Amino acid sequence: MTRRTEPRLDCLCYRLYERPMHPELFDLRGQKRFTPNGFEASVWLADQGHVIAVHHEELTLTEVFIDPACDLPLRGRLEGWYPQGEKDVDRLYCGRIRYRMVCQVEVMRPKVYATMHKDTLAKGQTRGLCATFPERISAEGVVPFSWLDFEITAHSLHVFATHALPGELTMLKVQTLIDLP
Repeated sequence: MTRRTEPRLDCLCYRLYERPMHPELFDLRGQKRFTPNGFEASVWLADQGHVIAVHHEELTLTEVFIDPACDLPLRGRLEGWYPQGEKDVDRLYCGRIRYRMVCQVEVMRPKVYATMHKDTLAKGQTRGLCATFPERISAEGVVPFSWLDFEITAHSLHVFATHALPGELTMLKVQTLIDLP
């Protein structure tokens, strides 16, 4: 078995789609589906990434953070970029769905990263969806992980995503809020 390389920030890209995605496009590590008050929401923890989808009436909005080498369709793509620094997206989709997302790349000093990694992983193992990637352990012996925490109400989905990239002493933090009418 070949050792997979440890994850890097340049191995994650952001895509926003106005269409559903098929689960077979991703190596899923966990998933949750919700159907409150006439809409459907899905949260998928993928191989060192995530997918968030909301379906309301005939509308679908899907956020994807995944390896850019993943063969994703071009049809229905609204935007896409590589995470750097901090980025905000705020859009009203079809005049009815408010999509807000804040993406932040945090590069830390080794001691700060070690503490943040330990605390975040411990919290992730108690709630939401969390996956570690021991096959991608860093040269320092730190295990990468992804954690999705979420809150759902009758009219909104709020997701907090953390992707730990120990080889770069980096955490990618994404906060997504989708409000429905």
